[in-house]
Amino acid sequence: MSRTLNDKLEEYNENNPTMNLVLFMQAMEHICRITRVVDRASGNALLIGVGGSGKQSLSKLSNFLLDIESQQILVSKTYKLASFKEDLFRF
Repeated sequence: MSRTLNDKLEEYNENNPTMNLVLFMQAMEHICRITRVVDRASGNALLIGVGGSGKQSLSKLSNFLLDIESQQILVSKTYKLASFKEDLFRF
């Protein structure tokens, strides 16, 4: 799994802005989880965590593996529950 994911990361970096990722075991497990969830019919995931933990990078790599496009919700100070509901319907 490590070799395959590192090869795919190199392929991603050839065509996109470079992501300098270290794919340790826990990161590879998260990629597998994200890929499994998103690959299902109408699959989606809401990733929550502290900034800089790799959520966005692992999601980008997972989506690259599946050849799908992702959507991202940008939260601001004025973002309310109604905004979240609108975003859910939009995506």
